[in-house]
Amino acid sequence: NWIAYSSAMSGEEELYVDAFPGLGMRKQVSSGGGTNPLWAPDGRTLYYIKVPLRPDAMMMAVPIQPGSPLGVGAPRALVRFPFLTSGPSRCYDITPDGRRFVVESFELPKPAPATELHVILNWPERLPN
Repeated sequence: NWIAYSSAMSGEEELYVDAFPGLGMRKQVSSGGGTNPLWAPDGRTLYYIKVPLRPDAMMMAVPIQPGSPLGVGAPRALVRFPFLTSGPSRCYDITPDGRRFVVESFELPKPAPATELHVILNWPERLPN
């Protein structure tokens, strides 16, 4: 009966949890930025990506105690991984047993090695007066 979402209503993208349906019990879950929420299969942990670390990202976990009011624990870092995505799409998922993550990760292309080097001698003499 809870929905997790990210919003920049505070000026920085953060993660929130609210009652559903019948919104109005919003609680901020992330600290220092958060996006791409994912509930654990048992509903007792909420995972998210800490935003400011792009292109590397930190996957975070927040313990959740269902009920009214909702109990939200302190976020803890799980793992850092390469994270490049466009838009709000989530690039990771969790297996049904809650024991493993599947992460879509993209490597940045490596720059081609330099094959030429141009040296300009007496360059100050070429500057206009």
